[in-house]
Amino acid sequence: MWNKKNRVRKSCSFVGRLLGCGLLICFASLSSAAPSGREAFDVNDVSVLFPLKNKAPYPALNVDSDDLLPQAVFEAVLRFEDPAAAMGSLPYLDGKFVGNRKRWFVTSMRIDDCGDVFDFHNEVDGTRVASKKPGCQARLRLVIQPFNLFGNPIATAIHLLFSLDGQARANLVEDLGNIKKITLGTLSVETTGLPLMLHPGLVAESQTNDKEAVGTAIRSAVLKAVGGKFFAPES
Repeated sequence: MWNKKNRVRKSCSFVGRLLGCGLLICFASLSSAAPSGREAFDVNDVSVLFPLKNKAPYPALNVDSDDLLPQAVFEAVLRFEDPAAAMGSLPYLDGKFVGNRKRWFVTSMRIDDCGDVFDFHNEVDGTRVASKKPGCQARLRLVIQPFNLFGNPIATAIHLLFSLDGQARANLVEDLGNIKKITLGTLSVETTGLPLMLHPGLVAESQTNDKEAVGTAIRSAVLKAVGGKFFAPES
């Protein structure tokens, strides 16, 4: 039987297994540090919201073609969140898009500079669970959503967190500094002193087809930080 109590129980064990394999679904804090000699980061430099361009988020980071989430893990998440009965109750087209990895795109990214650290153990019944430990871990958070063929997002999302070691964190911070520099130098668009919004540089580029320097830099930074290395959840 699928009920609220079982759902919570399954959530703890499933997320624990994901955490143990390096694919993280949780919440953490925000970084504001910038490389030495650069202007300090503001909120839109470390929390990047993607606008739409050509009926997809811009830059287009696709879960399938960019291998951001393995097919086996993707299917496991869908089975966990939406069992067959629930999926069948969705509008047919929406259900079809939700179940298609090719229709999922990154819609935002963020540096979590001091996220929670977890320890893992098995309970008596064999359930794999996670418990919080002292300290923190730098991570890159990507939020992915499915889109229909009209470029409209479907109201569901998955948060993917990728752990960053010292060098990976330093590389990403350097890349974010370059993105800020490109945004101001190439587009004459400022990101400092603004509330959280769609990234100003990406918005400017989404309105034209001949300028993609910021989008290209963000796409490159994400793929470099992610590294394409995944592990299947424990059975």
